[in-house]
Formats: sequence, structure tokens, C-alpha cells
Amino acid sequence: MEGARAAIDLGAWQPSPRFACSVLAAVVQQRISTARLLSATLVTVGRVRHSRHMRMAVQDIVQGSQTLGELDLVRYCRRHRIEPPNRQRIRRDSRGRRRYLDAEWDCSDGSVLVLEVDGLHHLDAENWVEDIRRERAFVRPGRRVLRCANVEIRLDSPDLLTDLIANGVPRNPRLVTTTRRCSSV
Repeated sequence: MEGARAAIDLGAWQPSPRFACSVLAAVVQQRISTARLLSATLVTVGRVRHSRHMRMAVQDIVQGSQTLGELDLVRYCRRHRIEPPNRQRIRRDSRGRRRYLDAEWDCSDGSVLVLEVDGLHHLDAENWVEDIRRERAFVRPGRRVLRCANVEIRLDSPDLLTDLIANGVPRNPRLVTTTRRCSSV
């Protein structure tokens, strides 16, 4: 519980709610704490800065988001009323290694659409080559892979929405849109 409380305190000291949410996602991604522990701690912590944003982020982290880009993707899906993806699904690649996929949708035609959300570190040559190898190792018949840059999600790219829908991501008109989930202040 100490790691969860420390993460929340660190988030509360961040200059914006976006950075606070990023701290919580990183803590879970690095296995310092769990989303459930963060959630339980937020209930007992009392008044802290950015707590509303951190609570909303933890709800998405419980569902599998582990980076700020993945939190942004879920917000993007809600805003555009498309089904949020399954996050951090474990798949075996062609060599039998466990791989975690950023976002995955089960499409109505029986296929699976995978979206890999790339941050700036993916531009590094070593990371880029590893990304290419990794993608080849888990692409199978009936599984399509799309890539997008974090910035496309953050800037609310209409092209990304068009591409996701064209590739079978289902619309969900019942989704409640939110205007401020870990967005910049």
C-alpha cells in the first residue's frame, strides 16, 4: 500500500492532472503498485490535488491502460462513441513468447484489429526495428495491425477515427462522452 500512496502523493504534486495520470499509469506499468491498490488507496487518501482526474484514470488503468497514450486512446474512443479496446491483452508470438498488445478489438466479422500506440521512443532505430520484428511475429490470418502516434490521439485526429471505423471498430452510441479525462489544463 505504501507504493500506491507514494504514487498518489507524487501525482498530487504534479503541475497538471495529465502528469498526475501519467504517474499512476507508469507505477502500474513498472509493477510498483497495482491499479486495484491505487483505487483502494484513492478512496482513503482524503483531499489531494487532481484526485478526480486520478480516480478516472485509475478506472481505465484497472481495465488495462498502462501508458498515458493508452489512457488518451480510451478517452478518444468515448468521445467519438466507438467501443473502447481491450488493453494489454496477452498473445503468444510465432516463437511462443508472451506479448502485450496496446489495444485490440474483436470485430463483428470475426477478425481482430490491433492498434499499437507509438510514443516518441518508437522513433529510435533500435526500438523501431524491434517493433517491426514484434509485429511480424504476432500477425496472423484474421488479425490486422494498425499503428498510430500518441500525438494523433492527443490532437483528436479525424483520420484515425475514419481508419478505425473502416477497419471494423464498432460504434457504441450509448457511451457517455467525457470532455476532461487527464487532458491538459
